[in-house]
This record gives sequence, structure tokens and C-alpha cells, in this order.
Amino acid sequence: MASDLSDHPTNVGGVYAKILKLLWSGEPVPSDELRDHVGQPEWARRTRELRNEFGYPINVFIDRGTTYYQLTGHMPLFATRRRPYFSKADKSVILRRGGPKCAICKLRANGSSMEDVEQTLMWDHRIPFDKLGDTVASNGQLLCRNCNNLKKQACGTCVQEGCDGCLFAYPEKSANIVVIELDDDALARAKSEAAQQGITVQEVISKLIKRHTLPVKVETGSWTFR
Repeated sequence: MASDLSDHPTNVGGVYAKILKLLWSGEPVPSDELRDHVGQPEWARRTRELRNEFGYPINVFIDRGTTYYQLTGHMPLFATRRRPYFSKADKSVILRRGGPKCAICKLRANGSSMEDVEQTLMWDHRIPFDKLGDTVASNGQLLCRNCNNLKKQACGTCVQEGCDGCLFAYPEKSANIVVIELDDDALARAKSEAAQQGITVQEVISKLIKRHTLPVKVETGSWTFR
């Protein structure tokens, strides 16, 4: 593909144009390079919006533990979708269904009124809007800011076809959710282990926690527990 963005009319600007400029040649770009180039914490979300809202064909794939982004064409595949917000009626249904608390960590709002809830919690699309999720009560839930940010990060590197099995999207399907934040080194090791075994990072961590409870020394890949 041509490498000069200025030769092609686009319907985006700002950070979106910055992302397209880096991807425009069609070569795979590692996530770290894209993140550093964009220089904005919401880079992954903006990239998904380019794909799912603006229609640019951006493939996401993982190779040897590294996530890559690749633009496969210069023309949007469909018209821009406008981002709607949950209606007051939808919010009332979501609040009645789950109560004034985060669906993941169960952090409660300081009260049960809509005003109290919105001071502490956020209205979240279970299936993200930029992954074609609808803005309806059945696709909504309440999350605290921390869990909402963690869900965004997980979505930013997710390459699953659907969200049905995602505990960030449907936390009520499991009564044993524990949110763990890893430092960069631990996360890199977990990703490497997952790539070697052909499983998810979550499965690696789950295995390590189970093995850690054993009364004997256990070694698995680059991890050692007693």
C-alpha cells in the first residue's frame, strides 16, 4: 500500500490521523510502538474506534506474545457510527438489576439515587460500542472507575471473536472474580508463558495460583513457587 496519508482523503483528524499515519504503509506495527507514537493513554480504544466506528480495516493479531496492528486497506468499509448514550430509562433498568455497586469488584455508591451512583460509578457497555455492542439496558452495567479502566485495557489487547466468555463483560457468570494488577515485568512473563503454552494470560495466572497452594516446590517455565 502507499505510505503517504496526505495523498488520500480521510474522515478523521487528531489522534485518529496520527494512528492512521503510522499504520498507513500496511506493515504490522507492534502495540508498544503504536502506544509510544500516539502518546495518549486511550490509544488502544481510539484504534478500535477507527476500525469499528469509522470502518478502517485494522487487523489485530498476536505473534510470539506481542500484539500487532495492521491496516489492510485505505478506504473505510462502512459509514461512521454515532456513539449514543444510555437513556434515563435504560439507566433505571440497569440500576434496578444490579444495584448501586460495581458489577466486578462490588464497590458501592454512597447512595442509591441516580445522582449518587454517577458520582462513583460509570455506565458501561458490556459488549463495547466500538465492538458493535448496542446501547440498550441488556448490554449495560455499572463499573467503578478502576474496573472500567481495567476492562478497557483488556479490550485493547483482546483478539477473541466475541465477548460471551469475557468476565469483564458478564461478571455475574462467575462468583470467584479477583482483580489482579501485575507490574510490567510480571505481565511480560505471563504473556510469554501464555504464548508458549497456547493459552490465555488469565489461564497462566490461574494455574500459577493453584500450584502455589501445593506444599512442594513447583517449577513451570520461567516461574518457580514453593
